[in-house]
Amino acid sequence: MSNKSPFEIRLEILKMTAELMQAEYAASVEFAQEMFDSVKDKTVMTSAQLDKFVPKPFDFNDMVEKSKKFYEFVNAK
Repeated sequence: MSNKSPFEIRLEILKMTAELMQAEYAASVEFAQEMFDSVKDKTVMTSAQLDKFVPKPFDFNDMVEKSKKFYEFVNAK
């Protein structure tokens, strides 16, 4: 059993969420770059076509919402 306080547990979950979301964002950026590179010589892409591959950066509110889901999972019996 852990001797961590509820605050420490929430902080740890928030840190894990930030790491996960940063990894997801980096993977999405890499995918978008690969998609752009694969089609740039073959066709003319419009900005609308490019926009569907470019990931939306997450903000603190997104991170808090995802952290709440993780925390609910941890508290589930």
